[in-house]
Formats: sequence, C-alpha cells, structure tokens
Amino acid sequence: MVYVIDREGEIYPIEEQVTIGRSRENDIVIKNVYTSRKHALIYKKDEGYLVKDLGSKYGTYVNGERVMEKELKEGDRIRIGTEVLLFSSKPLRIEKDEKPITDALNILHTIPSDPVIDEIKELLGRGVKNFRKLENEKWKYQLLYEISRMSMDSSEDEVVKLVLRRMIEKLNAEFGVILLVDENLGMRFLTSIEREGNPVAERVSRTIATEVFHSGEPVLIEDAMSDKKWSVIDSVKDLKLRSVLCVPLKHENRVVGA
Repeated sequence: MVYVIDREGEIYPIEEQVTIGRSRENDIVIKNVYTSRKHALIYKKDEGYLVKDLGSKYGTYVNGERVMEKELKEGDRIRIGTEVLLFSSKPLRIEKDEKPITDALNILHTIPSDPVIDEIKELLGRGVKNFRKLENEKWKYQLLYEISRMSMDSSEDEVVKLVLRRMIEKLNAEFGVILLVDENLGMRFLTSIEREGNPVAERVSRTIATEVFHSGEPVLIEDAMSDKKWSVIDSVKDLKLRSVLCVPLKHENRVVGA
C-alpha cells in the first residue's frame, strides 16, 4: 500500500486506485476552479503506481512537468489545480519505537530538482543532526508543502527566510542567522530574522561561525556567558549570547555557510 498526502497532512491510502477531482464522487475531492470534475487517476500497475490525467482542462503535473500518464516515485509532487499531493510509501505517523527525526533540513533533499530548490539545497545542505529532535513527521511535510508551493513563484530569498523562520519556531529561538562563505573564504551575511519573521540587525558571533566553518562540525552552547571557552569572546559578551546552536551548511561535503 502507498499513500498520497495533501498540504494539510490528510493521508489517503491507495491499494488499487484512487480518483481525484472536483466531483464528490471522487476518492480525493479537490474543490477549486482549476480542478476538473474527474481530473486524474492514480492506479497500481505491476509493482508500481502511475498517475493518469483524465482529460482535465488545466492539466496534471508531476514535479512541475505536465503529464498525461507517468509512473510515480517516492517523494513525487502531484499538482492538481492549486493543490499539491505528495506520493509516499508510508503514512505520516511516528510510533513510540521509531527514531525521531534528527535532521530537519533533510526535507529539502526529498524535493525533486528545480532551479530555486537546487539553490536552497546548496545553501542549506545537510549537517544539522544536533537540531532539537522533532516531535512528529507531519511538521516535516507541512514545511515541504510550503516550500513546494512557494518555489513556483517566489524568490530564493523568500524560500530561505521561510525555512529559517520555521526552524526558529520549532526551536523556540529568539532569532536566526544564515552566513555564507565568500570567494575569499570570508563570511558573507545572507539573512537574519527574529521569531516573528521580521528582519533584525546582524547579531552573530563570527568567532563561533568561523570555528564551525573550519571544523565542519556543529557547535551547541548551553550558556555562552558562563562557558569558559566562549564567555571571554568579545562578540559573545557584546551580544549577551546565551544558548547558541551553529551548524555548518554543506554542499557535496564542502562547508558553504552556517
């Protein structure tokens, strides 16, 4: 059995087939003017599943490409009108014995390539295993849908700020900053926002960021002001930093930012 999940986290299991459209007769009902009454069909064939457009006016799209019929793969995004469905081999539930998610930004690597998402993958990479463990998978897919929908008509800066804002919310942080390594191996400030999503003045200890750049390892400080190593750093004292999490942003095992 496989599943499709809508942007609200609603799960629709598929055994043999499901119909999608505006009519109530469909298994998945999508009510918007860009969805035909009988829009598309997802069905099982041999060992796989395919999506088939049923002659809809506005088309069926898989990962941004209009299709008449296409085999589906794990993580494919199916766009019907203005709705986006995610094709998955498992439901979005966490049992008590399942391992919690430790890498929130790995969601970016489940998104098939398009120009904006490729840039975000390069900027944010992986290497955030010390992020606070997430409570459930539903949050991961909600963010995935937000990014998927934004990427169609939003700038790279808007998508980066969305991801940073969601990280701040989930970690209950006061603010977040993204720095990039420039051509001269210096640090270039990219963006900084507070919990409410408003831009703030650059508040970052470049000493901490430099250590992360050079080591390629995350730094987690419980209380920087009382830490023997960090409390003597001028930037830490000036900014009155307390709890700090700084992780390397990697692309192909190369640190590109933090």
